[in-house]
Order: sequence, then C-alpha cells, then structure tokens
Amino acid sequence: MTIGIEIDSVERKESVLVDSLRITDRINQQANEATFTAVGYRPNVGEEIVITDGDTTIFAGVVLAIEQTINGTRPEYQVSCKDWTHYLDRRLVNERYEDTTVAAVIEDIIDTYTTGFTYANVNGTQAVNSIAFSRITVSECLERLADLTGYSWFVDTDKDIHFFPKNSDPAPFGLSANAGNHVWDSLAVTEDLSQLRNRIYVIGGEAEANERTETYVADGDQLQFPLANKYASMPAVTVDSVSQTVGVDFLDEEDDFDCFWSFQQKYIRFKDSTKPAAADDVTITGTPLFPIIVNVPSVVSIDEFGEYEFKIKDPSIRSREQAIDRAKAELKAYAATIEEGSFTTYRSGLQSGQVLTINAAGISGDFLIQSVSLRMRTPSDGEWRVKIATLRTIGIIDFLQTLLRDDEITQDEAETLLSLLIFKDTVEVTDTLTLPAAVTSPPYVYGPDDGNVGRWNFSTWS
Repeated sequence: MTIGIEIDSVERKESVLVDSLRITDRINQQANEATFTAVGYRPNVGEEIVITDGDTTIFAGVVLAIEQTINGTRPEYQVSCKDWTHYLDRRLVNERYEDTTVAAVIEDIIDTYTTGFTYANVNGTQAVNSIAFSRITVSECLERLADLTGYSWFVDTDKDIHFFPKNSDPAPFGLSANAGNHVWDSLAVTEDLSQLRNRIYVIGGEAEANERTETYVADGDQLQFPLANKYASMPAVTVDSVSQTVGVDFLDEEDDFDCFWSFQQKYIRFKDSTKPAAADDVTITGTPLFPIIVNVPSVVSIDEFGEYEFKIKDPSIRSREQAIDRAKAELKAYAATIEEGSFTTYRSGLQSGQVLTINAAGISGDFLIQSVSLRMRTPSDGEWRVKIATLRTIGIIDFLQTLLRDDEITQDEAETLLSLLIFKDTVEVTDTLTLPAAVTSPPYVYGPDDGNVGRWNFSTWS
C-alpha cells in the first residue's frame, strides 16, 4: 500500500503515525470515520482531509475533533474525521414536493441546500405524490426517502450521492477454502434465533367490501341510527322508500339536508323536523370498509423451532393480497435463524453494503458486509476487519419495490411548513412642524380684532 494523507490540500503523511491510522466504512448511509495520531503538526477542526492508497481515494471528509496528549515531552494529536456526510447536516430542509419522482426530489434538495455535491448515481424513478420535510437535515431527508423506497444511499469520496436498491452490489471476491482471500482462522459466524419470526400477523388499512344495506324500524322518537360499518363514501338513505338528502354531520348546514352522516362515529342523524315516524323503515345503503388482518404461518419453521409470533401494522396496505405478500416477505427473511460474523483479510476492495459469497470452513451462503475497518500493520501493509450478516432482507425489499411500482409515495401530506423571513431595511422619515406665529406687537389683549386676536397664555385682559 502507498498511503497518502492530505490535509487542507497539503500532504501530511510525514506528520502522521501511519500505524495509528484507522478507517471504518459502515454500511450505506452511516457515516464513515477515520482516526490517526499526528506529531509535530496540529490540524485544525473543519479542515478537509483526503486519504489515498496510490491513485485510489479510500477516505475523504472533514477533521471533526482533535485531542491533544503528551507522550513523554512530545505533544501528540488524536485526530477524528467524518466523511462528507458532515456537510449534508449543516442546513435544514423545509420543503414540500408533489407530483414528482424520488430522483427529482433528491436533485432539488442537493441543488438548493448543499454546495459541491452531485447526484450522478441517484436511481429513483418511483413516483412521489406528496411528501414534506419540516426542518430536517439533508441526510435525514435521504434516509426517509430510502426507508420509503427500500433503497440505500451514501455519499462517496467525490461528494456524489448514491441512491440505489439494497443488496444489488456483489463483492469483488468471495471466501473459499483455497482462494487465500482471508486469514484462514479468522472467519467466525454466530447463529442467532433472537429475531426468529414464523407466524406473521399483518394489520393493514381498510378495503372496500361489496355494497350492503342496513335496515332499521323507527320508534318515532329516535333521531340517531348507528351503523355497523364505516362507509367508503356517502351512503344513500331512504325512509319508507322515500329518498332523503344526506349531508356530513358538523360540516354541512342543518337547514340544507334531511339527515347527516358521520364517517368516524358511524351513524345517521335526523333532525326533529325530519325524524322518521314510528314503524317507518329506515334503510342505509353504501359501500362499507373492513379492516385488513391476515395471519400467515411458516409450518416448516414452526415444526423446527416452535412458534414465534410477530405483528406488522401497515395502514398503507389496501388489500388482503398485499397483506399476505407482506407476511410472506417477512417469513422469507426471518423464518430461519440469522447468522452474523467477521473475518480478517489482507486484500483490499471490500466495501460495506456489498454481497459476499462464502464457502469455507463449513459456512456456505451469501452475506451482507456490514462494515470494513482498515488498520495499518506497517507503513505499507494494511489489515481489513470485515463484519458480515446473513443476507435476509431481499424478500422485503423486493416486496416494497413491487408496491412502489403500483403506489405513489404520500407522506406528511397535511404538514404545514412555516418560514419566518426577516428583512434588513432602513427607513428615513422627515417632517416639519409649523408653530403658531408669536404675537410680537401690541395690543396683547383678547378681543374681536381680526388683525391681532389674543391667544391664551400670551395675552392679558385690557
């Protein structure tokens, strides 16, 4: 390895204890970090740093913190750095977007709220119906969009934003018994059933059922008639086969309708002047809504591990079929035990978020790289510590992406965004006040004289 450490555009490798250098690459949107010890030179917080391996940039960001220590009589500086995500958190986004795409939202946020960032690697064709960001950082906006789409994002060393489907980037090499890609005795994997789920209850939103009619027999005094269901739209009401005009309770004027419908409270209310007479048939016809609840088990997993129940509540699910698909995706991800582990390699090229294939030491399967940490063993040799986890989210991501092809993103549609603008301005005002003319010639007396009428406190009685 040929390490270069440039701080504030000046090469500073000779002032850095290279074997103290640590670089941690965390999965996707988590900020990457670098730490090292400097001697004979003290960087300043806020300075930009670029670390290279030959022609390849392996870290770029900002000096975030410096701790000064004394080693004997020599001052040393423990330097902590954060990648370009630090700049994404400097300003707060206060915007609403409607009838657009995820990519267009990201591009506008980057153009409006950042400097020097690009979006050449943004893949976001999903439709956005309405979304509001109320004073949150740029990185938080990207995180929300990633959560809604099932995507991941990160900012690379060139300040370019990447927004892409999860688990779609294969590692440049895998691990096998004879490939020599890892330290042979460093591979360790732990099997864990703490997140096991093999019976999934999905509670979705509400779906429309077939039209139905509810019938009541009035007693002559009853004004309010309870409904068995919420209705998707205004129901039709008749009294002894005579159609009634129906308004929305608490919204429409009393004098304009015969009766009133409450969606949330589920009733039809008449007025005293329109209440049905005793023995009248009151019929309410409409399209009811019913709650979507499904229960999907994995029989194979239950037979092997026993029953582990889990509940998902997602109001955006609008049909039983979608709820069943959501449960199946969850079972695909969690009906078996998960595996987490780590290994050490002397070979560069692995990055967090990549899919790594392992077939060594009795371990076989695809794993998602969670983090990659570089530690310098010598000024020219590095060692990478890699953390991995079972690739168990593909089913969920596929499901979410399928939904997003059919449905638009709508979030915080009713959010009210307020901005107080303070203007810096200067106003000059001038005025002239004309005082009454002073009486300077006699007589100083009160009287009807038109030419020299006396004024109060200026004249005496003659």
